[in-house]
Amino acid sequence: MNRVVILSGASLVLQNYIPETDDIDISTTKLVYNHLDWQCKIGAFNTEIKYFDVFEIGYNLYNPNQIVVVEGYMCANLRSILDTKVALNREKDKNLIVRLKKDLFLD
Repeated sequence: MNRVVILSGASLVLQNYIPETDDIDISTTKLVYNHLDWQCKIGAFNTEIKYFDVFEIGYNLYNPNQIVVVEGYMCANLRSILDTKVALNREKDKNLIVRLKKDLFLD
């Protein structure tokens, strides 16, 4: 399944960086996204995403060049997660941003 990248918290869980997450954010190609018959809402960066149960999927963050493969799954790497968290600038991510910067030797 090389057209799906696991993002954010789910990626961090798979990389054993955090213990759990509340949802599973994924990104895919626009072609795959357009074929999903899921409900839509506006998500991060004011973009349309589709959702079903604990899954949220978009195509704006799909970048297979910024991944790490964990147990056969393409996951966003720590640097791309950091970049996304910094761009979102949410209060709930402040401590994670500090930790990622420290662990990536960026501070």
